[in-house]
Amino acid sequence: MRSEKPRAKHLVDLGILASLALMLLWFGHEMVTQAKVPFFRDLGPYFYPMRLFLTQSFKAGELPLWDRHVAAGFPLLADFQSGAFYPPHLVFLLFAFFSAVSVLFLFHYLVAATGSYFLCRQWGYPPYLSMIGAILFAFGGVIVSLTNLLNHFQSAVWLPWVVLFAGKCLRSYSWRNLVVFTLVLLLQFLAGSPEFYAMSMVLVVIASLRLKANGTEILPYSRLVLVLLGANVLVAAAAMVQIAPTVELLLHSRRSQPLPLAEATNWSLNPLSLFNLFFLDKEIDTTIFAGMHLFFLNRAPFFISYYLGAVSLFGLSFWVLYSSSKERIVTIALLVLTLFLAVGSHSPVYPFMLRSLPVMGLLRFPDKYFFITYSLLWFAALKGLFVF
Repeated sequence: MRSEKPRAKHLVDLGILASLALMLLWFGHEMVTQAKVPFFRDLGPYFYPMRLFLTQSFKAGELPLWDRHVAAGFPLLADFQSGAFYPPHLVFLLFAFFSAVSVLFLFHYLVAATGSYFLCRQWGYPPYLSMIGAILFAFGGVIVSLTNLLNHFQSAVWLPWVVLFAGKCLRSYSWRNLVVFTLVLLLQFLAGSPEFYAMSMVLVVIASLRLKANGTEILPYSRLVLVLLGANVLVAAAAMVQIAPTVELLLHSRRSQPLPLAEATNWSLNPLSLFNLFFLDKEIDTTIFAGMHLFFLNRAPFFISYYLGAVSLFGLSFWVLYSSSKERIVTIALLVLTLFLAVGSHSPVYPFMLRSLPVMGLLRFPDKYFFITYSLLWFAALKGLFVF
């Protein structure tokens, strides 16, 4: 009888994973059945040409050192966004270019869905709620909005796996767990977005401190520091082939100088956009150049959609009512802080902070900070539904 329960549990998990895969095929059915791929914002003029040259270099057995088709030439290998050493890009060797693009889109959505599902299961949530969590994360507004920014998209989807294996490593410290955690971190790092990698590490620290506070076993700070610092040192060593040319490019480009305030804060979160967390604030219209009608804003934001699902409004309400005072205070403080950073130019203080701390300009566009906010809201909404 005891052996039947784990088997039934695995069958339920497999059934839900199969359901998520079917949802993904429905979500991307035009890529599967009609050979269509997204063409929006930066995809056509920037990312697809970059990936095409990457493909040509791979098939010629060469490193993508210099792309002569961009301006007067550009050191593509030194551009982190190219993802020259990102292992999934080897799919360009197996398929025609746009077929490989479709495979990569579907693969990364699958990474987001399965990772968030397994993370919810690790947190002790039942299968049905874990499935809701996977749907909200993988197909929520923020992840879907990043589709037009391939480097950020490919990095962001690895967040659940990073948090998942960080938790495993902290609970049961071993060289095997540390190596797996490091490999997942390396995948996220090489995906092409140092900013989203850094924000993911902030979320890993928050999740690790929560694990230490709520865990039944003693988790010393020394282990936490050793795991997180050691894994990042290993990632830096393994990725030096990408880091070294990127640093050299930065030192010899205008990015070594502070960005003008207007450019650094060009995409700042408009507080009115928060309405979109739970309600629709735009409609798609492919007959116009912008591709959408905005109800409340004059300009499309960095994240096209912030939508977290109407069910998350109920989850957050339950979380406020039933969560512990300590968790509520800490989480709300983090939400306020990250939202304060995300609003950027809409805050009178952020420009002053940017002038005082020029390093903040490295994360161009304050709206990116909302990725941390979104992840915290996702966690709180699921926790609220669970405790209810």
